[in-house]
Amino acid sequence: MESDMVMHYGGCHCRRVRWRVQAPSSVVALNCNCSICSMRASIQFIVPSEKFELLGDSKEFLTTYTFGTHTAKHTF
Repeated sequence: MESDMVMHYGGCHCRRVRWRVQAPSSVVALNCNCSICSMRASIQFIVPSEKFELLGDSKEFLTTYTFGTHTAKHTF
């Protein structure tokens, strides 16, 4: 339900990239087991793009990484 939605805020550990997302107050987080996410201890949850917003000048600090078959694109 839309009424159960709240703003969640976060970003990277260097604090250059900051974001906010509108999502339920309680989310189900996924623990990805790929080599990059395992190395970074990344825990994530998925939301529709229209519910996600980069804050400030965060976009200038993003980069895309690809590996292996170059099918997957990881934005950091």
